[in-house]
Amino acid sequence: YEADDGEVADLVDTIVKTRANAYVPNAKPDAEPLATITLTAIGRPEPETLKVYATADETRLVLRNTESTGYMVEADSLAIVFKPVLSLRKRQVLDIGADTLTRLTITRPDGLVHTFSREQTGPWQLAGHEKFEADALDDLLERLPVLRAVRWLDPSTGPTGNVTDDFGVLLNTADGTSVSLSVDPETRAATAGGVDMPFEVSETLLEKLDAEFHHRTVLPIMIDDIASVTITKDDKSLAITKTADVYVSEGGEEVDQSAAGALFDTLAGLRVQRYAAPLHLRPQDIATTIVIRTNADETHTLRLIGLEDYTTTATIDPPRGNGLDWFTLEPATVEKLTAGLIEAE
Repeated sequence: YEADDGEVADLVDTIVKTRANAYVPNAKPDAEPLATITLTAIGRPEPETLKVYATADETRLVLRNTESTGYMVEADSLAIVFKPVLSLRKRQVLDIGADTLTRLTITRPDGLVHTFSREQTGPWQLAGHEKFEADALDDLLERLPVLRAVRWLDPSTGPTGNVTDDFGVLLNTADGTSVSLSVDPETRAATAGGVDMPFEVSETLLEKLDAEFHHRTVLPIMIDDIASVTITKDDKSLAITKTADVYVSEGGEEVDQSAAGALFDTLAGLRVQRYAAPLHLRPQDIATTIVIRTNADETHTLRLIGLEDYTTTATIDPPRGNGLDWFTLEPATVEKLTAGLIEAE
């Protein structure tokens, strides 16, 4: 295998810089060495030979060439010497010019497929959607075409190969080249077409692969577009309007200006955490209903779910379609949407 320059450099650097913390005169180890290290250097006719022996504690005895004095070193300082030889294999798995990519297909473990395409170096498009999260795609494309393995794995520890369990990735380039990749989301074990051994990908790459690529803005309105917000919870409703930068309750209650401001600001351009599968709800499963009426006399209805384990799940009307009507929200977003709005007496 081609060696990984960085790993080999770390190995050599460790060996030549490890220092003894004690000496043993006339050292005569009883057992065979744990390892024998041979170093050949430019300008030296003979190689340096280091033999590493186990001791009774967390140290190692090192004998150099034919010297009788032993060097005692910390075992941890030589740990890299005992890593599998495979760890020194070059870790560059993919080396594709990002500007040559014309198509990227991601098949998620839940079966959802994202297909991105472009003409040569033109803008990327997500099939079936006018908009998408371009930053999320850019983050992935910074890493995926030049993918490096965290480490190489034993062939028996590769991903399942089952599309219902793994992420499947297909990259296509302008010259007709295609490369496939499969990643286990639990273990981060992966395989790539044309690569003879499974490997582990980084947690960062998995996070970028698992990103929400659909456009995450579900309320594309500005704060000044909102005419009123009506919140219904526990069969009680509160309607709030904004007049001259002051939030007013239609029922005359004293409104907490900070909380109301945070509510309007959060609703304007509301962003989801990620989209979710629809739930079959009963009326009592809805914890909070928020009706947003705009100055253009449009109405949007946001429903927050009150079921255990679904407290950050929501849906919105009118439906958007394309499987984007149900979603989860960040806990901090839910907190702002459900905060108390009436000043305590």
